[in-house]
Amino acid sequence: MERLRTDQAFRKKVRRHLLTGELLALPVEFERLVALVREAVTMLARLIEVVQYLAEAQARMEERVGQWEERVQRVEEQVGRLEEAMVQLAEAQVRTEERVGWMEEMIARLAEAQALTEGRVGRMEEAVRQLAEAQTQAEARMGRMEEAMAQLAEARARTEARVEELAQAHLQMQEVMRSLVQQVVQLGQ
Repeated sequence: MERLRTDQAFRKKVRRHLLTGELLALPVEFERLVALVREAVTMLARLIEVVQYLAEAQARMEERVGQWEERVQRVEEQVGRLEEAMVQLAEAQVRTEERVGWMEEMIARLAEAQALTEGRVGRMEEAVRQLAEAQTQAEARMGRMEEAMAQLAEARARTEARVEELAQAHLQMQEVMRSLVQQVVQLGQ
C-alpha cells in the first residue's frame, strides 16, 4: 500500500491494469448523456409551449365556431320569420281575391312587400353563401390543426422513448460505476 502512494511508476502500471479504456471514457460518455438529457428537456419544453399554443388556438377556434353557430341560428330565425311572412302574404292574397274592390291597391302593396322579401332573400342567400365558405375554411383549418396535433403526439412519443433510453443507460452506467468502485475498494484492501 505504501508503494502505491510513493512510487509513481508503480502507480501508473496499476492504473493501466485497473482502469480500462471503457472506464476512462466513462466521464466523456456521461457528459454526452447529460447533454442529450438537456437537449431532450429543451425539446420537451418547446413541445409543451407548442401544445399550449395549439390549445389556445383551439379555444379561439371553438369560440369562433360558437359565434358562427349563433349567426346561423339568427339566420334560421330570420328565415322562419320570412316563411311566416310568406304565409301571411298568401293569406292576404286570398283576402285580396275575395275583395275585388281593393284588388289594385292590395296588388300594389303585395308587389312592394314581394320586392322587399326578394331583397332580403337575396341578402340571406349571400349571407348563407358566406357562412358556407367560412364553414369550409374552418373545417380545413381544423383538419390542419388535427394533423399538427397528431404530429406533435408522435414527436412527444419519440422524445419520451429517447428519454427512457437515456434513463436506462444512466442506470446501467451507475451500476458499472458501483461495481468499479467496489473493485477499487477491494484492491485497496
